[in-house]
Amino acid sequence: MKKKIRITTVILLSLLLIACTANDDPNVGYEAFEDSNRVEFYEDDNDGEVERETPAPIVATAFYDYQEFEIALKTFTTDVVIARIVDHEYIGESIVFEFEVLERIFGDAGDRIYVIAERGMEVQFDQEELELDFRPGQVNFYEGVDYLLPLIRIDDAYADIQEDAFVLIRDIVIDLDNPMNSVMYSTPLYWHTEQLELHEDTPREDIIAHVYELVRDIVVIGRTIRSEAVEEIINGSPYVLVVEIGEPIRLAAEQAQVEWGPTDLYEVTVIESLKGEVNEGDEMVILFHADTVFQGERHIVATMPMSPGSNWHEFTSRYSLFQVGQIDEIMLILNGH
Repeated sequence: MKKKIRITTVILLSLLLIACTANDDPNVGYEAFEDSNRVEFYEDDNDGEVERETPAPIVATAFYDYQEFEIALKTFTTDVVIARIVDHEYIGESIVFEFEVLERIFGDAGDRIYVIAERGMEVQFDQEELELDFRPGQVNFYEGVDYLLPLIRIDDAYADIQEDAFVLIRDIVIDLDNPMNSVMYSTPLYWHTEQLELHEDTPREDIIAHVYELVRDIVVIGRTIRSEAVEEIINGSPYVLVVEIGEPIRLAAEQAQVEWGPTDLYEVTVIESLKGEVNEGDEMVILFHADTVFQGERHIVATMPMSPGSNWHEFTSRYSLFQVGQIDEIMLILNGH
């Protein structure tokens, strides 16, 4: 028997509320299922009162037709790979699944990637559970099975995880060996697509071709520079500043959630702008990796505004913090030498 990792995703109430409030009629977008054989009315022979047996529960299921499979892929995809499960580990409250990439359909993912599972997912190794038939809401990972994974790259300079880290798009997992096990929104994928005909014998080539047609023209604009090279970081950053670290606004110890990496937020004063239109003496707020700078120190930082025109800045790469002693090297790069 193949070893299997099973992820069971809890459909949050908030997701149902979003689908409901998206339409003026709260009933639109839902189906109700009821076993009418269990709902009976009868008249009591003794006192003539009408009584009712306990009805079967009514299950409301959201259609999610506001974002079907094709729309989701066109909107969010940065990478698509065919991969096999290798391992998993826990990081805080998240689960990180390691995959070996067999083929890149779209994007530049490496040979090993790490997929971060959302909260509410569970991993089980109960051998008896492996005999259960597939059920809606169940994602099954088998060793040795090929999966097509549409992904969003985690593009965050402060992510405290491995390189080539991703999240799933709307929980989409396509089982190329058994397409009927494919899922989206923790429900069967065939609920969410009319363009892709899925059945047990759907050729994998048809699935791959359909996905490729959806994503091939997407232009992925990365924000974070994925390089340790000083030259690439300096040339790719809109601002390169010499700053003096001022008062802390929030330190890592005060953060409620640090699963992507603990950070410190400091007010800084601009001593000199090496690149970018910032005046000497201007005050800014910059997000730093935890415990890397302290009040009163001077550093060189390569940054970008968190939003257009904002004086709140974040790093352009994981390696955007430099020592003042590197200023000559940085000036040579800026001067084109």
